[in-house]
Amino acid sequence: MAGIARELNDRGIPCPLSADRHRTRHEWIVRTVIGILENPGYTGR
Repeated sequence: MAGIARELNDRGIPCPLSADRHRTRHEWIVRTVIGILENPGYTGR
């Protein structure tokens, strides 16, 4: 998961939280990647 987050950040892909102007950090973190991969709505399970 850390590798995925690192790759997304290296490629400059914005994380979903970057749309929230109240957040100061706009980079992918492991917990965000895990949350997306565990969400049945995103994964089609």
